[in-house]
Amino acid sequence: MKRRVRRRALPKPPRRWARRAASERKNPVVEAERRVVVLRWLALAAFALLVARLGWLQLGQREHWQREAELTRTRQVALSAARGRILDRAGRTIADNRRAWDLELDLSRMLERGRCAPLALTLLLRHFDDRAGRARTQLAEVLEEPAPFVDRLLALGPAELSSITSAVARVELQEWGRGLLLGSGATTRSVVALRSSLAGEGERSLGEETEADRARLLEHLQRWSERLRVLERCAGAEKGALAAFLERSLGQCEEQVEARIASALGTSAPFDPAAVETLELKPRLEWWRRARQRARTWLRDLEYDPAIFFLAQHADELPGFSPQLRLRREYTSEAALAIVGTVAAPTDDQREEWNERRGRLQELRRLLQRSNEEQAELLALQGELGVELLSPHEIRGQYGLEQVFEERLRGKRGTRIAEWDVFLDRPRSDEDVTEVASVAGEDLQLTLDLALQEEAEALLSRAGQYSEEPQFLRDEFKKFPSGALVVVEARTGEVIVAASFPNATREGLRTDYSQLAEDVHRPLFPRAFQPYAVPQPGSVFKSFVALRVLDQLGASPEERLHCGGSYLGQRCGNHAHTETELDLWQALEKSCNCYFYRRAEQLGARSLTELSRSFGFGEKTGIELPQELPGALGQDGQEPERASGVELRSFGIGQVVPHTTPLQIARAYAGVAMGALPSLRLVAAVGGRAVTSGSPRALEASPQALAIVRQALARTVDHGTANSLARLPWTVAAKTGTAERYKVAEDHSWVAGWLPREDPRWVFVVFCERANNHGGQLAAPLMREFLDSTAWREFAAREAER
Repeated sequence: MKRRVRRRALPKPPRRWARRAASERKNPVVEAERRVVVLRWLALAAFALLVARLGWLQLGQREHWQREAELTRTRQVALSAARGRILDRAGRTIADNRRAWDLELDLSRMLERGRCAPLALTLLLRHFDDRAGRARTQLAEVLEEPAPFVDRLLALGPAELSSITSAVARVELQEWGRGLLLGSGATTRSVVALRSSLAGEGERSLGEETEADRARLLEHLQRWSERLRVLERCAGAEKGALAAFLERSLGQCEEQVEARIASALGTSAPFDPAAVETLELKPRLEWWRRARQRARTWLRDLEYDPAIFFLAQHADELPGFSPQLRLRREYTSEAALAIVGTVAAPTDDQREEWNERRGRLQELRRLLQRSNEEQAELLALQGELGVELLSPHEIRGQYGLEQVFEERLRGKRGTRIAEWDVFLDRPRSDEDVTEVASVAGEDLQLTLDLALQEEAEALLSRAGQYSEEPQFLRDEFKKFPSGALVVVEARTGEVIVAASFPNATREGLRTDYSQLAEDVHRPLFPRAFQPYAVPQPGSVFKSFVALRVLDQLGASPEERLHCGGSYLGQRCGNHAHTETELDLWQALEKSCNCYFYRRAEQLGARSLTELSRSFGFGEKTGIELPQELPGALGQDGQEPERASGVELRSFGIGQVVPHTTPLQIARAYAGVAMGALPSLRLVAAVGGRAVTSGSPRALEASPQALAIVRQALARTVDHGTANSLARLPWTVAAKTGTAERYKVAEDHSWVAGWLPREDPRWVFVVFCERANNHGGQLAAPLMREFLDSTAWREFAAREAER
């Protein structure tokens, strides 16, 4: 049996201790002391936390807040860079920059706080109709005679003021009231009365509440009106032009804000003012602020004339008006428009994007404290708006090489860090903290010769005059000729001339683009490398077929084939058929179709397709313009390898396929002349550094076959269809062609060749679109006129000295 152990109980505390604790709890002095001690410790803890936080801000986040202080105190302003020039191969200027002044208006500065006269004008023009039911007061009338305007404004009573439903208008009333009282020395009673009247709570009109301020407001308005009239006269504008511009600018602000409100309400119909009031006031005020901040250009291309000088003297009295030095792009010639291109101001979408980002940047700057994400967004926006994105007044390449080489031509913008007034959102002074100069864009030197390009376009514009059979020319071609003339450096692939007609103009692209796009003569499609309908090469294709006949078939150039004027229903029609048996020399010289019908059948469609590809048809030539067309080997999506019968025979004379551009033909004939297919280029140097093209591509043709075809093309000039080119100071080798358009008398006229024939240096192509003349009747005489021109003679002499 286990022994039971008794646990001893702990002794109870003495009864006197319990009495003492109870007495202390009941003692208010002791309780107060205890609370004071607790509060002291809490205060010490709070102070310690505050000291720790201040230490962290001073030491741990020193760089962050130093950057914040700089952002608040200074502002980075972008400095536009001069755009690079565009020069021709001889160094002649095609595109350059010109310094000019624009006169801009910033409504946000004109209507800022304290400008009581402009604010009063805005209030009356936008929110109050004439009592007699007439149209709203015209600004020109106010500027001419401001006293009636002031009387009418001060006659507004509480009933009219309280009838304003627009919260934005009520805010503008308050701004006007503060501007009216600013510096007027009005008594406290007058201020209170005016504010009550503006709120629609008083019993008397504005004029009755502020009798002493009528003279001050009239004086302000008279002085402002006089300055505007003087500015108008200094700028040489018509009377009332400035008033109309101001009124139009205010109307544009209103339209922009109304469009945003309609979008927010989810309707495009006229909205109910009561529905508008359901929108928050803050976003509407922000929309108005952003709409006013957009700079509006009143006058462009001013020299430093009296208007600029007058604004420099009266900048404080005419806030918002500022002269801006701009660089205008100038072109010395409209020639080669499709190649050189043009520049343009940003589109509405690009301008809207810029303004949206600028507004977001200003919102982030106004934040007293930003999160890490907001800080990163702020820095990113500063970089984009300062360096990458072009501002609304800056031009950018819109077309041609101006667009392709935009990054190189644009240059790099500089920056000016200026003392900034964050409340007025403008520079505090003209003194800069630091400045990084802008870097001008790189010059672009082209392979084109400007004088030759102008001469070629002029000849194409009157191409019908050089026809040897004008009675067969289409009447439409006589009135509106169309075609291309191309000259290429045979060794290097440099494009010396790439003329097309008809052409657009830069003014037309800017103002009448839709009309140009709908023009039936297609001026927006340069025939040299981007024709609206890519043509067939016609008989100029026979030179390439002859090479394949010699190499693949192993035929002798003296081997004769029969020509009876037609073959299996397809006619010849290119010579008198006094000789019914023709060899290769005669077939090329007389451009005999029947000879090449038979050869096409012997070669087959696959061989002709491979031949076309080997000479670069169906691919781009290498020029730097993305809009160049590659042509096509097939027709309507059909594979040329499967051609047979009529299509195969037509393939052999370049009628149905392939579809080629004049530049492709020039490249291919450079291959015949030099034995290798060059890569063409339009740009010789960028920023003074030469641009090299790709290596020439060897042709699948033997030297013997090339020599035979070159000799045959020389005979074509001496005795054949290209005889128009025989009587020139230079020896020429060439082949004419006629691309027939079945069932319509709209044949294309071609000629292609090179000179000098013994030492090929320049390859040329002339294409006359839908002229209804043979190549020897129109294209060859046109090329003869070009080679006989003064511009060509001067060019040849200059190149001989290089």
